[in-house]
Order: sequence, then structure tokens, then C-alpha cells
Amino acid sequence: MESGKRYLLNVYFACMVFFYLPSITAIGIFCPAHDSVLRASDLGREELLADAGGLIRAEEYDSAIVVLENGLSNDNPNAELLYLLGLAYDLNDNIPRATEYYHRALRTDTLYWPPYRGLGYLFDIFAQYDSMNIHLSKAISLMPYPESLYYDYAYSFDMMGLNDSALWYYHRAIDFDSLDSQAMLNIGAVWGRMDHLDSASTYTRRSIQLEPDMAAACYNLAEILIEEHNYEEAIDQFQKALALEPALIAAKKRLGELYEALGDSAMAEMYFREFVGTAPIIYLQDIELIRSKLEQAY
Repeated sequence: MESGKRYLLNVYFACMVFFYLPSITAIGIFCPAHDSVLRASDLGREELLADAGGLIRAEEYDSAIVVLENGLSNDNPNAELLYLLGLAYDLNDNIPRATEYYHRALRTDTLYWPPYRGLGYLFDIFAQYDSMNIHLSKAISLMPYPESLYYDYAYSFDMMGLNDSALWYYHRAIDFDSLDSQAMLNIGAVWGRMDHLDSASTYTRRSIQLEPDMAAACYNLAEILIEEHNYEEAIDQFQKALALEPALIAAKKRLGELYEALGDSAMAEMYFREFVGTAPIIYLQDIELIRSKLEQAY
């Protein structure tokens, strides 16, 4: 039963805004639902697990939970069943129950690696990156083929500010998949954070070559171009990032600041007003500062 989560980091430069894009891959065994809930008590363990996997794959999490909980009541503790129950709760956004069943799976079999991975991802939700790192490390040590976790493991190092370890595992992710545009982008972001602009530019541009429509890569490249005093191209990249992802609010703020620095007050005002009008509450301090600037200067 495979599921994986990947995180896309970007914007390590002037604004220091962090984003991630999780992506949960398909669960391994597919089996049509065919009234599984009604006959859960008649299923053998393997058929029950297969049916539950099919329901989870079909995003029918409530039905999968019923199947698995019925199976749990009629069966001895089984690590895979407990893990799948935790996963179904996890994907159904019930974090307390997911945590409970992941831990129960590990108490049943401490060498069963999927619950370690599941717990690692839950720790990320609460920004507990040291715990995320520990659990992903345990999963990697037990997995027969751990390469699929190298990206997320790198991410945990990255979020702890451990640049060398983050770079090492991002590169291992690229060794596993040479077309991994997200790993390329994050390597560029780490180098940018370390003020190695040449390396930052190289890897960011590689990520764009692999995935031209990645808004985060365009944003990061714009920040690099500003550091290189290439302002016109920076504007183009910020605008491309916004065209690809209109919700990338930080780009509006950066465009306003860039046009202001270049002396184009009309364009600066336009982007500042767009930022103030659309930015969420997490930007409250910036909103207040820019609103004050608009009132005084424009």
C-alpha cells in the first residue's frame, strides 16, 4: 500500500514566504467497492485489506473506515489493517484518530515502516520538523526501496535549516528521478538561502526547463534576477508566476516594491492595491504598512 507526500518549497529570498504543495500518490491495490461495507464481516483479511485499499484509492474514506473497523472487531490486531485505518482517518482530515491508529500499528509491529512515514507527515502539519525527520528516518531504514522518501526527508532537513543534509538528500532524490523538477527547485532555493546565487540560478533554471509552468520556480528566478540587478527580466518572471498562479500573493507585493524602486509609481500603486485587496490575514503586517504607504504617497 503506497502513498507519498511531497513538499514544494519556494521563496527563500527577500519575502521569506514559504509554500508547499503536497501530492498524495495512489494507494497500491485497486478493487471496486461492490458493496464492501455490507459484507465486511464476511471478508478474509487479505480480501478486506484489498477492498479497503480500493475504497481509499477511490477517496471513499468513510466507507473504508467502516470496512476496516468492522474487520478490526472481528480480527486479531494486524499492523497493516491498523495502518490503513490510520491512513483513512488521515486522508479524511481526522488527525487525532489517524495518530491513534498509526501508533497502534507500531505497537503491533515495530518493524512495519508505513506508520512511521504517516506519523512523519503528521508532524509536518504542526511544524515539528525534528520529529518528522526522526520518523521518516526510521521509515527509510526499514523500507526495501527508500528512494521515494528521499525528497520528503530532504524537506525535513530543509525546514530545520540543515542545508548540507537537505542538499544531500535532494540530490539523492534526483539520482532516483533525474526529471524531478521540485527537487531541482528546492536545491536552488537552499543555495539561494546560502547566498550562492550562481548555483541557485542554475538549479532554478533547470527546474523551469523541466516544468515551465511551475509558478514557484518563476518566482524564485525573479528573486535571483533582482540580486543580479536584472530588473526587467525579474518583472517578467514575477508576472509569469502570477499568470500561472494568481493566488501567489507575495508576487504582487514584490512587483509593487520593484516598480517603486524603478520609479514607476503608477505600476507600483497598481500592484500594491492588488496586494492589499487580496492578501490573506497572514500578511496583516505587510498589508498595514502598504496601506499606510498608499495613503501617504499615492
